[in-house]
Amino acid sequence: MDSSELPATFSVDPSQFLAVIAGGQEAIIRAVEEAEDSEADGFEKLRALRLTGQDTVVGISASGRTPFILGGLKNALVSGALTAAITNVHPSDVGRLGLKHCISTVVGPEFVAGSTRLKAGSSAKQIINMISTCAMIKMGKTWRGLMIDVRVKNKKLQARGRKIVRQPVVIPDTPEGDAILDSLIAVCGNSVKLAVAVVLSGLDPDAAQKQLKLANDDLGIFVQALSARTFKPRPVLADEQEYFVAIDGGGTNCTVCIATRSGIVARGTSGACNYNCVSLEQLLDQITSARANALAQAADGNFWVYGAGMPRFRKVWAGIAGLHHAYHLEPLTDRLEELFGVSSSDGNLYLSSDSMLPKACIGDDPTVEGGLEYWTEFVVKTESHFQASFIRAEKRREKSPDGQSLAILKAAAASLAEIVAPLTKKRVCDPSTSLLVLSGALMDLPAYRRLLLDSLASLQPVPFKKTVSLHDTAGCAAQFLARRA
Repeated sequence: MDSSELPATFSVDPSQFLAVIAGGQEAIIRAVEEAEDSEADGFEKLRALRLTGQDTVVGISASGRTPFILGGLKNALVSGALTAAITNVHPSDVGRLGLKHCISTVVGPEFVAGSTRLKAGSSAKQIINMISTCAMIKMGKTWRGLMIDVRVKNKKLQARGRKIVRQPVVIPDTPEGDAILDSLIAVCGNSVKLAVAVVLSGLDPDAAQKQLKLANDDLGIFVQALSARTFKPRPVLADEQEYFVAIDGGGTNCTVCIATRSGIVARGTSGACNYNCVSLEQLLDQITSARANALAQAADGNFWVYGAGMPRFRKVWAGIAGLHHAYHLEPLTDRLEELFGVSSSDGNLYLSSDSMLPKACIGDDPTVEGGLEYWTEFVVKTESHFQASFIRAEKRREKSPDGQSLAILKAAAASLAEIVAPLTKKRVCDPSTSLLVLSGALMDLPAYRRLLLDSLASLQPVPFKKTVSLHDTAGCAAQFLARRA
């Protein structure tokens, strides 16, 4: 069964995996009981295959003494092939042949005595599944638990192929999205692996195919090579669109926002990106994934989906959580330069903590001279409860949440106000000419903002010239880069 399934599931050559059965192929449908009694037949069947040291032979015998299996394994030993056996007794005749591996699963008596198609057959099937699956993984036929080499030859497998390509990029699960994916897979010669390589790299199918071959057709090696590849800024073509990128790499998720001078064109998200909590490779994987998700949704065409090449990134601002406590940022800087094709020495790549990104609001507003930013990160542990309280209260049209939550919230708002009030001095930040930026999940709640502003007003009577509640940090930063270019 494995031999028949592997070509369809993993696109392997059918001649690589052969099932040699006592009694031949007919025995699969109709039992040929006496065929297993000939050791000589087993020896000859294997000799006809002309085995070498590059081959592997696994004999399956529940009793461990089937003559046909013993004969075949003896030929494999003589031929220098790697040998193994699966049996359900110990010790056994196959175990005494001197094989490289002998797997003995002693499953005990069958429910129907002697009917080895039950427990013995089931255990052998599971072991063969393990062996073949591990072999496919080692051969690069999977990637992140996905059967990327599946043949999309019927409707079920076509649907599976779409789901696999959707993993690294976000394409709507709609008929229109399906049509985009079907077209991409068709352009890639019905190769799901090549389609994934195209969306991850931005290369056209031919170029991606060449790179896959250099990676021994292993998508995992191909992806690693993407991060190690050196990008050289190419000349700007006439009328070529330039893109500006902001990365909001937070401790919970990573958002990549892409903008042009006309506005935001794409946004993608992925997982946690705190520099002090994940490895460099994991951090770059999240940024790469968020970038791919953004490019897949780009508003100015299907250049990414069809692999027409990576767009030109003019400037990149990477705001990564934990970066203000980090040292030796050269490896991260080098990898981001390669990933986006920009240079920090030219001023086209800027690294900072994610807490710096909201300051783009201040720098992008010509009507103010300065500003302050509130960030509610330090109350995140109790944030969910407070949010739920406010939402329930607002739905019931009550004036406030429950008393205990309200008391804690008032104390938190008062504490924030006490921190900021000393800064609202003309020599530091004159409120009458400054912008107040409120960011963080709690600041999205009108009731909490009112609490905070009321607390601040009691300590600082001069109001800020403007107050902004920032919902899209990455978008604000990306547009700031575009307008300042």
